[in-house]
Amino acid sequence: MEMLTIIENLDGYLHCLRRLSDNRCDFWANTFDLSSDVRESLDAHLSDQGISIKGSSVAGYREISQALESHVFSELTILSESQKKLIEWDFIEYIEMACRTYEPELSPISSGLALLFSVSSEFHGQYQYLVIPLNNQAIIIGLAVRA
Repeated sequence: MEMLTIIENLDGYLHCLRRLSDNRCDFWANTFDLSSDVRESLDAHLSDQGISIKGSSVAGYREISQALESHVFSELTILSESQKKLIEWDFIEYIEMACRTYEPELSPISSGLALLFSVSSEFHGQYQYLVIPLNNQAIIIGLAVRA
């Protein structure tokens, strides 16, 4: 399976989660080209969208879990703890499948490649992007509660 297909599947999955929040949230997945370091490339990718980067950090399992709790699970009222764990597992599995397309032995989260960027825009206010660099591309996943 090609990375674009996996990203489209992840984007569809995230769209379903958005519907479960009664559209109080926006979740999406995409890719962008890396031309220099990750932050500079992300800044260039977002520059024409009125989005500014506020900070970044390495995204391990705990940080991804916290981002999902803050931006996804906080708006989904129908979830039990076991459902949250399943969604978290699916989310991470999609990311790892996309990465294994290019690097079969790569686990981007445990290896410290995944990055969380705090960003802001007029439409969403403060939210986060999870970015995973792969060769000359990056996977970008937006997690936002509507402002």
